[in-house]
Amino acid sequence: MQKLLACLLFAGNSERKIKMKTLITIITVVLLVGCGTTQTQKTVEPPSVKAEAPDISIHEAVMHGNVEVVKKHLAAGTDVNARGEDVGTPLHIAALVGSNEIVELLITKGADVNAKEEEEGMTPLIVAVGEGYKKIIELLIANGADVNAQSEMGTPLHFAAGFGHNEIAELLIDKGADVNTNQEDTTPLDMADDKETADLLRKHGGKTGEELKAVGK
Repeated sequence: MQKLLACLLFAGNSERKIKMKTLITIITVVLLVGCGTTQTQKTVEPPSVKAEAPDISIHEAVMHGNVEVVKKHLAAGTDVNARGEDVGTPLHIAALVGSNEIVELLITKGADVNAKEEEEGMTPLIVAVGEGYKKIIELLIANGADVNAQSEMGTPLHFAAGFGHNEIAELLIDKGADVNTNQEDTTPLDMADDKETADLLRKHGGKTGEELKAVGK
């Protein structure tokens, strides 16, 4: 997994668009085949009486949308921010699979909305943007998710532009996303797949990396 993700760092903008989408696909595959048995989750010190944790990991329960098992884990003291090997926290997984109920549950129980997975530094918000889950995006932002969080592949707005999620791009900008975050000479506008996305970013003052460089930014 580490070697695969290492191949997804910046190159040209056209390659980066492909790699951004490939990254989401790889994470999905990892979740489907490998998040059940190699978890590095810790258990919070239990109070006087607490239910026993279920046999399957909290990450696997989230992946399958099993709300009741997730609740049992949390009741048994499983760390809501437990990190699974290669898959981040339970909130990353809930954002990826689109489980509104579990996202809300985890946040209520103290999940870190700005946690970054170790390989690419993606936050749950970036993952949700890549998948286009507007309700989850709104929920994360309402609970303090950083709209300008930077991963190796860019900010949430880079992902929205790269995937052509125009409504989400508009939402992010409305919530304070920087339209000209210039990461490795690549702005959200550089990532725009179509004219509609580009026009939206231009409307809000978006420029390409080359344009920013030309004016000394």
